[in-house]
Amino acid sequence: MEIDENSNPSIQLVSVSTPNNPTAQPQNQSSLKTAVVSDDDLNKKQDEDEYLDSFPPGYRFRPTDDELIRFYLEKKILNQPLPPNRFVETNIYLHNPEWLAD
Repeated sequence: MEIDENSNPSIQLVSVSTPNNPTAQPQNQSSLKTAVVSDDDLNKKQDEDEYLDSFPPGYRFRPTDDELIRFYLEKKILNQPLPPNRFVETNIYLHNPEWLAD
């Protein structure tokens, strides 16, 4: 912390690093964009959360190969809406493998 001429405290940030990962994770320009969320999107997200939270504890997602292809992969390829899920989509080539599990 430094003190300027007017005796007002100011903070100067020199560098940031995480204790476990001394190098910064590279960022793509697309990852820096701000998402705009409408009220409809927010309501849809809340409905999906309520649906997914309605499953009992211990519920396992174990689709057959046929179900996975018909209900997820085919729709994904055709850019159709997917059923409610908690899959997180990321470009694995933009991240260090140690950080992907976070």
